[in-house]
Amino acid sequence: MFFREGEITKNILNITNVLLKFSLFYMQFIVLKRFITLFLS
Repeated sequence: MFFREGEITKNILNITNVLLKFSLFYMQFIVLKRFITLFLS
């Protein structure tokens, strides 16, 4: 497979975007879980 430089940078941008969204979702999940455990205890 042969990529042009534009394709590579576009793929890297897509991957970083997905990672950012996933990390934000994960942080929200952790905060929500901590809040629920505090609320129940």
